[in-house]
Amino acid sequence: MPEYDENVDIQCGGVLVRPGDIIVGDDDGVVVVPKQAAEEIVAFAEEYEEVEAHILQMFKPKAYRPVLTTRQVKRSSNSIAEKDAANRSAVMLRHYRKTD
Repeated sequence: MPEYDENVDIQCGGVLVRPGDIIVGDDDGVVVVPKQAAEEIVAFAEEYEEVEAHILQMFKPKAYRPVLTTRQVKRSSNSIAEKDAANRSAVMLRHYRKTD
């Protein structure tokens, strides 16, 4: 029967893995989460997922209106709040298209 060690530090792919560390993997790769940082990282990941879900909800086809150009806004709107909202939407849409 071959000899082996249990509950010892190992190195895998250049990363130190210790007993109790959490290994997380998906289609994009694998991450080693140190045991002492696990709670903090899980809390961050959950918050990140909530924010990402909210952003995706904002860009569902039924959730947003077409963005008017600045010229169209000036012609069609007298409300400062409407102009501000249209400008923010245009900036968000440009950013969203860049990250695709």
